[in-house]
Amino acid sequence: MKNFILFFTGLIFFSCQDHKKSVSINNSVYQPEYAHLFLIDSAGALNTLDHLGGVSSKVTYNALKDFNRIVVLNSTHFGYFEVLQSTSKIVGITEKGRLEQPYDSLLKHCVEVGRNGALDLEKILACEPDLVICNAFQRSELRRLPQSIALLEVDEYNESDPLAFPEWLLFFGQLLGKSEQAQVEFKHIEQRYLSFPPSEEEFAVGTLYRFGNKYFSSPCEGRLSQIIERMGFRLKCFGKGHQTAEITKEQALVMLNQLDYLFFVDWHQTARTRQELMEELDLGVFSAQIVYCTAKQSHYYEELMMRPDVLMDALSKAINEEENSYFVKF
Repeated sequence: MKNFILFFTGLIFFSCQDHKKSVSINNSVYQPEYAHLFLIDSAGALNTLDHLGGVSSKVTYNALKDFNRIVVLNSTHFGYFEVLQSTSKIVGITEKGRLEQPYDSLLKHCVEVGRNGALDLEKILACEPDLVICNAFQRSELRRLPQSIALLEVDEYNESDPLAFPEWLLFFGQLLGKSEQAQVEFKHIEQRYLSFPPSEEEFAVGTLYRFGNKYFSSPCEGRLSQIIERMGFRLKCFGKGHQTAEITKEQALVMLNQLDYLFFVDWHQTARTRQELMEELDLGVFSAQIVYCTAKQSHYYEELMMRPDVLMDALSKAINEEENSYFVKF
């Protein structure tokens, strides 16, 4: 549960460093412009970094060609493999059930190696992987793995810039031998995101979540907040920086009644109605319209966080009551 909440809210704030791009990736230094937790060094090796800029894991350029049996311990990383047409290299994955629609045909060969935050080490070993991709919280659980299995610690969920998630495509492109394709995909996303036309109407938009008896709102400088503001909306938020703000019920009630639209990503397994959401929030009747999706059915983290351009387009269409594949408004 701890890992889930940290992932869902992106609670950890990392200081930014200045980065400048190089022209190409293979066998040359690539320092990301938007991401701060990876780099590709002058030897073509992949390095993942901690919040202080230290190397947390590394694989050499020569080793990359040998990675054909990969275990992925965060289902959100599946999106990078899918975009780069490399899902056949995944032999094990956590939370397989989250991905079965519409990706069931791409997952038939995969073994589920964990669920609800618990890893099954025996199943991981049975996959005979040559590489395991994990996050910082999972790494201590993998100490029993043979040293012959390479380990990459990927903590992209702690990035703060909306374009950092898609920039990780360049990391996975190097890993999977798809560097050129990754560059094309990233450039397309970047161009669409940066050129997205702002809304002509300055709607007040905010987010609100409830866990138990506690209420949370997106941080004012978080990824989603930056996307909402780039769309030309007036953002209602609490707290500075990138750390999700816990707020009182009274603050939640005041904010909710100031909104035109409440953006709600639901972790419930099936879609819910407006009445069901109002009952969960327990804040009485409110006039704000809800722009809604379920994380599972929309593949919010596997697709939309990696494609902020698509997220912006879908949000805009939902608000304007145009057909889209992700959100409904009620």
